[in-house]
Amino acid sequence: MKNVFSAVTFVLRLIIFSIVSWIVIHLMAVAGFFITAAYPIWGLLAPASILCLFCKINQSKGYCSACKKRITNDFSPSSFRSIILNTILIFIITLATIGVVYLEKEIIERAFGISIQSKSIKIDVRSNRTIYQNRVSPVKLFLKGIKNSINAVQVDLDFNPDELEVLQFIEKDSFADIFVEKQVNNEVGFVRIAGGVPSPGYENDTAYVGSLLVRPKITGLIKIEFLPSTLVLANDGKGSNLLNSVGEISLLVLPETDADESSLTSYEGVIDELVLGATEEGKLLFYDEKGAVFGAATKEAEIVEKEKTWWQKIGEWIVKIDEALLRIYERVFKL
Repeated sequence: MKNVFSAVTFVLRLIIFSIVSWIVIHLMAVAGFFITAAYPIWGLLAPASILCLFCKINQSKGYCSACKKRITNDFSPSSFRSIILNTILIFIITLATIGVVYLEKEIIERAFGISIQSKSIKIDVRSNRTIYQNRVSPVKLFLKGIKNSINAVQVDLDFNPDELEVLQFIEKDSFADIFVEKQVNNEVGFVRIAGGVPSPGYENDTAYVGSLLVRPKITGLIKIEFLPSTLVLANDGKGSNLLNSVGEISLLVLPETDADESSLTSYEGVIDELVLGATEEGKLLFYDEKGAVFGAATKEAEIVEKEKTWWQKIGEWIVKIDEALLRIYERVFKL
């Protein structure tokens, strides 16, 4: 029974020691530079109020090589040399704690596959102000709300092939340098566009992906859905998906007979327009009876992620703390 109690006590002490050590290291990573700067000031103005680390370390030997004195009950620095050596030692310890925080963050992220980058990106859809049955129209795809560098995008679309035909994808002026896949299947109603840029990636707030050339077969409201497999990947080496939500595109198609001949453009004319000015903006201005706008992505739904385990939640919490600490020094050194 005594052995069991001793083992439990040892485990509890080990756990408490580990928790306290973790707290001390992270506090030192934050306050270490302030202590380093303040130590020589206190050493000159009030040396009796601070501790000489070398005296404490060499207490058992009875002699401090930094202060050049025998150690008694007084552990304060007794010379300017001792103050400088203690300041250097504190600075080295501070750098070591920052290194530990950085290694902790990297190990947890890689072990648990954790990424806490902001999922801020949404897909913005822009189209001609009027589209007509049996006429080719461009549907332009943009990414908005980019806060972290991205290097890849995959857009998966689902549509009814009885209502719509997708003729081509035009990548002129796209942010992506390379497209690894441009798949259009009008038999099943599926489109996949995948491309990206090499490191360091793309960092502007808005990115033009490209334009789909569509030909409506019917009149009325036509919907194109973004599939959950649509991705926007961060340039972080972990393939973190930064896409905030997926939804659908609503297009209102008017009868071809309602259009003025001067407003109709040929297939070649549409391509020429995109090649010469692919990023020209223009949103659909149609409204239904309730005032909802047709053309933009509608019925947005947050991307559902797998339920995280308790250790992943703890790891994510630790990573958030580590990133907050490291961000302090990142901003200080940028000033």
